[in-house]
Amino acid sequence: MLLEVKDFSAEYPGFHLHPLSFTMEEGEILAVIGESGSGKTTLAKGLTCLLPEEGETFGQVIFKGQDLLSMTEKKRKPLRMREFSMAFQNSAPYLNPSLTLYKQLQEVLDLAIARKEQEAYMVSLMEEVGLTKEDLSRYPRELSGGMAQRFLLGCAVALRPALVVLDEPTSALDVHSAAEITELIRRLNRDHGIAFLVITHDMDLASQISHRLMVLYEGHLMEQGETASVLDLPRHPYTRGLIQASIRLNPVKDIWGIPTGTPNRVHCCPFYGRCTQSIDRCGQCAPELTEHPDGRKIACHRGGIVKILEGKQICKSFGAQKVLENCNIPVYSGEVVSLVGRSGVGKTTLANILGGFPIGAYEGTVEFEGQPADFTLLHKAVGGIQMVFQDNDSALNPRMTVEEAVSEPLKLSGNGDKL
Repeated sequence: MLLEVKDFSAEYPGFHLHPLSFTMEEGEILAVIGESGSGKTTLAKGLTCLLPEEGETFGQVIFKGQDLLSMTEKKRKPLRMREFSMAFQNSAPYLNPSLTLYKQLQEVLDLAIARKEQEAYMVSLMEEVGLTKEDLSRYPRELSGGMAQRFLLGCAVALRPALVVLDEPTSALDVHSAAEITELIRRLNRDHGIAFLVITHDMDLASQISHRLMVLYEGHLMEQGETASVLDLPRHPYTRGLIQASIRLNPVKDIWGIPTGTPNRVHCCPFYGRCTQSIDRCGQCAPELTEHPDGRKIACHRGGIVKILEGKQICKSFGAQKVLENCNIPVYSGEVVSLVGRSGVGKTTLANILGGFPIGAYEGTVEFEGQPADFTLLHKAVGGIQMVFQDNDSALNPRMTVEEAVSEPLKLSGNGDKL
């Protein structure tokens, strides 16, 4: 095991990264995603012991058997650049404007490579990251954003460390430059076995390069699992919102995103005010990250996205005509499921059964939140089940005004005073 993080947390005035644990194997690419302010950069700087002086870290960061947090900086220094390194998001504070790239790269190589061997190695390294020998004579101000990012990445991998932490490697780049950096990371990982911890808000980048994914929100780890599995079937409402808000992952879909909500409270799930399936307990305490049988880890009091409605083995016949046979259909919280097919295949029949308005008897079961659906209660309960019928002439009482028809569900649910 290359890296083992145990109950790591960090805090400084105005922000607290709550305890989290994870591991990394040699040669693995782990992506940490989340919106701005979620704690991604705090995690990266905390793990590499580069937080500002007012920041504090807790827990353990065990790298190749040594706890980086308990070391003195004097003992950590020989490990920097040789064993682990970090490439930052913004090149301006980390590249000396008064030194050429040659001089700045030389400072890195002096840690492990003799001066007489450096020049040839510099040229080879620049070519590897997509720069040229001539670029070594440039000053940082003469570089484009993509060139600066390539050079920072080149410095980070120059001594072939086992782990490189990348903070938003493509955030300030155009689409073409971002694609080149993405391919460069993949190539360095493949050719040299370098492990990367990639901090990003770019879901597309994470999907292309990472083996596993961690999702942060308001300083809390919300979901963790294999990247392909998480992106294909997100299990936390926040993860699903991030994916649905990604234009590159959903180029032909509506961008649903995440609803706004009430301000976060101290002692509650951090996503409580924006979650569409929250319950009272969510507003009382924060959930623990729990590992599920399939290996996915989720921090949710309800075990992740809830299966709201499920039809199991639904069969229906009209006389000798069999319309539905062994139909199984799950519907998860916040999901939109479409039934499509030509006329007469049973779409309306199945919808009527799932909505609690079957025409005659049928076989199979309908469950609501894991329990047999009691439509007598669900049809008049807040958070229950309602149905919009195709034919408004038969669905609406012609003797009722629009106000009376609209107010009827509220009265049935006992909320008539909210009219």
